[in-house]
Amino acid sequence: MSNKKPVALLIAAILGLSVVSSAPAIAGGTESIGDTLWSFRAPSRWPSGLAWDGADLWLTDIESESLYRLSMEGVVEAVFPLPESSRSPAGMTFIGDNLWMVDENTARLFELDTATMQPLKTFRLPDSEYTDATSWGVAWDGQHLWHSQYARGMIFELDTADGSVVSSFAPPDSWIMGIEYDGQYLWGVSQQTGLAFVMSLPSGALVQTYPWQVPYSLGMTLVDGYMWCASGKTPSGTRRVYKVDIGQAALSELPGALPASRRASAAPNPFRTETRISTGRGFPAIVSARVFDVRGRSVRYLGAVRGAVTWDGTDQAGRYVPAGAYVLCVRLADGSIERQPVRLSR
Repeated sequence: MSNKKPVALLIAAILGLSVVSSAPAIAGGTESIGDTLWSFRAPSRWPSGLAWDGADLWLTDIESESLYRLSMEGVVEAVFPLPESSRSPAGMTFIGDNLWMVDENTARLFELDTATMQPLKTFRLPDSEYTDATSWGVAWDGQHLWHSQYARGMIFELDTADGSVVSSFAPPDSWIMGIEYDGQYLWGVSQQTGLAFVMSLPSGALVQTYPWQVPYSLGMTLVDGYMWCASGKTPSGTRRVYKVDIGQAALSELPGALPASRRASAAPNPFRTETRISTGRGFPAIVSARVFDVRGRSVRYLGAVRGAVTWDGTDQAGRYVPAGAYVLCVRLADGSIERQPVRLSR
């Protein structure tokens, strides 16, 4: 575990803000990355997709054709039947308040209203041209939707308006099912080699490789700097949900704070000259923000102008900071704090 954790946590405690480390593969030690820290038994026989809405975990099950909303301790809070048109659930992710879910057998992508569990949109995935569909993972990076097609070894960037392919790349290994974005890189686990691959977007260039302890790792979702994974049915899997160390232990989330890109968003992101962070219509305005680097060090304090903040890539002294990943912890008018990862290019 990196010795930078106490420093980052001390900064967070002093400033009263949350901290994110966006580049664990580069910044710290690797001896514990991929280790499982805790797990609980899934309330189903064949867990598949996993997502986080900012407060609860959502878990799909292929055998029961159900969707479970769980507490972080694994307590079932609600159970929903899947739509008739989606009975082979795979990867999931949240975009705003809506749940996006892949159906493996039909090679379709659904946007679901979590209040009614009815589809708002349905798209054909690239895999639909084949008779043996292998569509699985899906991840949202704040601007782009990514989808893994495991047996054919491809990852696609999809347009959320019509499901069309924007770009694609071949990952370092095939049989990558679960994928998730960590604020800077895309993670994917291969069922063939049991390795986790950290990839740069949009090129898919390999950043780092780690051994992975979760067998038959299917659904993946990032929660407060830790990767949570659903292990599939026995005997290949364990029917458990795991909390996995990915080297982002410097993250110290405030109780009740919301995840990245939940209400606040940055545009453009990545950016070269400046980026503007604002909230959507109907949400509290931004009051202030503080910029942190990947080591948890405070870089800049920003006051809001008309409910939004703009960062020009400089520190408190007005000096340009290096290109890379940063996190803005924004304070909203209702007192809540959100974290917004941004990427500065030069």
